[in-house]
Amino acid sequence: MDYAKHLIDYLSTNFTLKNHYLVQQKIPLAKIEGNPIDIRVITQWDPDFKDWSVNGKLVKIAQKGYVVTNVARELLLLDEALMRCSIGSAQKIEDKINRACIDISRRLHKNYPAITIIGFDLGVDQKGHIWFIEANLKPDIFMFYRLGDMQMYQKIMKGIKKAKALT
Repeated sequence: MDYAKHLIDYLSTNFTLKNHYLVQQKIPLAKIEGNPIDIRVITQWDPDFKDWSVNGKLVKIAQKGYVVTNVARELLLLDEALMRCSIGSAQKIEDKINRACIDISRRLHKNYPAITIIGFDLGVDQKGHIWFIEANLKPDIFMFYRLGDMQMYQKIMKGIKKAKALT
């Protein structure tokens, strides 16, 4: 039996006739103790420097048996998580993440000049390649509080207060 054809026929008949969908390819995410991880990055507009900065990065580890990190089993600092994954140079991966998030923030800002904070969800695969999953203009920052790195959390909060003072 051709399972792919059967699945396409089923989806076409039951779903796509009513709505439009975007199906994301499966990313071979890096894992810690067999559980996939993804990365949350917070960028914020700094009105003093007239540019974007990366003010927070953490890694969410999926619950055992899950393929997504919506309900994270554990939160880690990025550098610690990259070391535990053993996927290459943690510093090179972190540099690529920073550059990508700043570049995307600048591009979004050109079209949406009122935005002051963006939360990026990124994947890193087992070869160290970075994958863009989504961007949120109202990101959940509570997970940075839960992480316990108060310096990072306070930096994000300071950026939020600075942005609110200008509006």
